[in-house]
Amino acid sequence: MSSSSSSYLRDEDLTQETRDLISSLPSEKGWLVSQMYQFQGRWHTQALLQGLLQCQKHFEAKDSDIILVTNPKSGTTWLKALVFALINRNQFPVSSGNHPLLVTNPHLLIPFLEGVYYESPNFDFSELPSPRLMNTHISLLSLPESVKSSSCKIVYCMLKCVSALVNKKKKEVTYHKPLVMLVYIGLI
Repeated sequence: MSSSSSSYLRDEDLTQETRDLISSLPSEKGWLVSQMYQFQGRWHTQALLQGLLQCQKHFEAKDSDIILVTNPKSGTTWLKALVFALINRNQFPVSSGNHPLLVTNPHLLIPFLEGVYYESPNFDFSELPSPRLMNTHISLLSLPESVKSSSCKIVYCMLKCVSALVNKKKKEVTYHKPLVMLVYIGLI
């Protein structure tokens, strides 16, 4: 799993499937990129959209998986560090001085689903040790069907709890999965 951001943003590497979908989606000028595309209620860059499509198509969830679902800039880094430390607290005691979080960025310890699938569309996650710990910016509604039908754990971090409750009342979210942890950041 490459950590290179330069290969992550190459639009010329998009698949024909992604190009065809993009041509049919509403688009707006982005702040940091030329265009953003609306797909399943969220705005995506071309690269993230391709990763999302490949993830929906190829990812097979296991019941023991732990998937961190965050919005961009909502605390992804600290959430990754926190969950990684909890999951590995017996394997890497902090007192031993060899904890991976002391020398490695949390983004390198927990794979980002869309990024992995953008760079390697046929990546095989079955090689990761159980429990497989992964991160995504894919909304709950757009997660792969295997995630929705499995008993995997989802740690969902959102900025405003009220918006999620309002959306549920309006029945805009047609899928609900029990959340392991709801992290609330910010004021309503």
